[in-house]
Amino acid sequence: GMARTTLKCSPTTSIQQEARLVLMSKRDGGGAHAATLVFLLRSLVNTRAPLKRVRAEGPVYEMQQFEVVVTNPFMQDCEFSIQLLHEPAEPLPVKEPEESNKKGPKRKAAPPAAELSSQAAALKAKMFPAAFALDRSRLRLKQNGSEKVRVSFLPFWIGTHYCTLLLRDKDAGSFAYELVGEAGLPAPCLEAKGVVPLESAHHTFDLFIPWLNPPLEAAKRTFLERHPGAKDRDQVELLKRDPFKTLGEAEYSVSQTNSLVSCSDRLVLSPSAIMPLAVEKGGPQPGKLGEPLGPGVLRLALKPLGTGIYPARVLLTSTAHYDVRVVDLELTAQTMVQQFELQFECAVRQSIMQEVPLVNTSDQFMAVSATLSSSTKAFAGQREVSVPPGATVAYPLQFRPLTVGAHEGLLELSIPSTGEKNQYRLQGKALDPVAESHVIVECQARKPATKTIV
Repeated sequence: GMARTTLKCSPTTSIQQEARLVLMSKRDGGGAHAATLVFLLRSLVNTRAPLKRVRAEGPVYEMQQFEVVVTNPFMQDCEFSIQLLHEPAEPLPVKEPEESNKKGPKRKAAPPAAELSSQAAALKAKMFPAAFALDRSRLRLKQNGSEKVRVSFLPFWIGTHYCTLLLRDKDAGSFAYELVGEAGLPAPCLEAKGVVPLESAHHTFDLFIPWLNPPLEAAKRTFLERHPGAKDRDQVELLKRDPFKTLGEAEYSVSQTNSLVSCSDRLVLSPSAIMPLAVEKGGPQPGKLGEPLGPGVLRLALKPLGTGIYPARVLLTSTAHYDVRVVDLELTAQTMVQQFELQFECAVRQSIMQEVPLVNTSDQFMAVSATLSSSTKAFAGQREVSVPPGATVAYPLQFRPLTVGAHEGLLELSIPSTGEKNQYRLQGKALDPVAESHVIVECQARKPATKTIV
């Protein structure tokens, strides 16, 4: 026959313990006597099952610091050595590929997503330092005692970062905590503003992306200056293997967030690329979307619904897993040339003044150049005006006709920094002259008198 018995194991340490279970027959004189059975029992404690899981999140290339409360789970005072394993505490679950019931030739199943993700993470781990690090390697805790441990988290790639915090005491054994960090999009490496003229044939804007990634370079300096992982020579060596120092060019996949904006899905950056001259400084106007461009230039096409501001966030991801970049772009669709009409009326040889307001909403000085043309030279004004940031300055325009009749002119106020132009058609009407003074001649009746008028 067969019988079942229940055994309970309550380990107080994670070190393997041994015991013996002896089953002996009761020799009470009745029936057959069974042989004595001896079982060797060994405890096996899963020390990799994390007692606590701590999560952190933050942008890639930015360091976060947080505290983890470590509690001694053993029934004795312990002095732990701390070991960091940059891997999950337990194997991640693998999602099995779904089976298709469709008839036809069987295709080779694609690798599971978890497997592809782990392969990409392993590749990135060979290129950049580990995200997690501690500033201490030993910890002394009394029985049931607790202490805070400061953890630094500086990710160099987007995704989930795992770290196992393994604490081991030579007498009591070991236990593990798991650290899970989620790295999101980095801070923008570039904030750009552009103007798309509604009068142009192609509503496009050329965005130049420099070779170096400022947030990534700042993260490297932060790692060397503040991150505890800088004490590890192997981690520092990974950081010094800068691929941007040896590459001749790098390819990026491109995506953006505005449905009214379109661009190429690939971009090549080169360290020798030169930023093209801006349109307002005499550079060429952007052409059609899809035309060949130089390295580092991303052409974006806008489908404007009218004048206004169209924001977009451009995401560039290195196809070789070198880095990720975010560009915040603000495209302004506007009419670059606006036309107005000003009318003047005064007596000949008299003058009137018209002030044209110039408003500067930017945070820099705005230079305005004026071009004034008039066949009769009845209009006059300054050639240049400088408007302080956030201020309004009046442009003085004078009308002083020297002959009676109609006078015409054209005033063009242009802003070279933005390419905007305001054209004013000037219509002046000079009336008959008014008396400039009164001359009194005194004389006696029937006697001539002479008066000189200067």
